[in-house]
Amino acid sequence: MTIAALLGTTGSLACIYRGLPENPFAVSPDSLFSVYETIAVAPVDTPADFDVSGDAMVQLEGAVEEQLERMGFSVVPPFEYLGIWQHIANETGGFYDTYSGQLDEELFEYAMERLRLDLSTRFDVDAILYPELWGGTVPFFDGIARWDGAAQAVFGARGMNGEVRVLSLVVSIEDIAGRELYSNGFGFATIEAWHNDEWLPLILDGVVRDSRLVSTAVENVFAPMVESQMSLSNEHLPQ
Repeated sequence: MTIAALLGTTGSLACIYRGLPENPFAVSPDSLFSVYETIAVAPVDTPADFDVSGDAMVQLEGAVEEQLERMGFSVVPPFEYLGIWQHIANETGGFYDTYSGQLDEELFEYAMERLRLDLSTRFDVDAILYPELWGGTVPFFDGIARWDGAAQAVFGARGMNGEVRVLSLVVSIEDIAGRELYSNGFGFATIEAWHNDEWLPLILDGVVRDSRLVSTAVENVFAPMVESQMSLSNEHLPQ
């Protein structure tokens, strides 16, 4: 997970693009499902200029939680994760040097260790999932944008070629020591429309609340895990 994700700052939407990993598993699928039982879900991290209500994010976070539960994991929700993190942040007085304004990396790493320890002690957490919305600009052709496995029509740009701003849902699962277990991304939505010869931003709150977009992105970002779990289950069926 990036430092920005926990400090609440990320890059702007421009010039950020997430390509799909060739293999989303950093460990074997069998290990992921047999060793790890309880996953804490962090709040969704977003670009700095991403203006959306907390309620809309709760819908996306809820969909992530439900998908993990369907795969048999016990889930600790984002509000528990955030509550522990905020307590640690208040206790330490923040993570920036008073004089230089720079991040105190040693203090931040201490806080991360405390966070993992508290999650493990209080909830028996053995893995943490970090969901993020990555922003970027991608090309589109004949009115269709294709990125991170998704294909969506660009509003008002039928038959046109160009570039459009988009979001991708990216998830990363780490063990309690911070080692990556799984990471994958899928295109979430185009976030601007062509109207009267100019690009207009879509209302991001509405984009994130779109249940079709949420379910499609969540299902696809976890698809390799679901498919691997089904394959493992079939291997253990009596012959």
